[in-house]
Amino acid sequence: MSYGISPTVFARLMAYFAGEEDIQKVILFGSRHGPLQFRH
Repeated sequence: MSYGISPTVFARLMAYFAGEEDIQKVILFGSRHGPLQFRH
């Protein structure tokens, strides 16, 4: 069984920790240079 975390779920999870104010920042930053490489 492999890890199947979707970018949307990851973005929401990051937004939860970062605070709702930084949702867009987290999404933009994550989409450009994500600390985690998502392999589908």
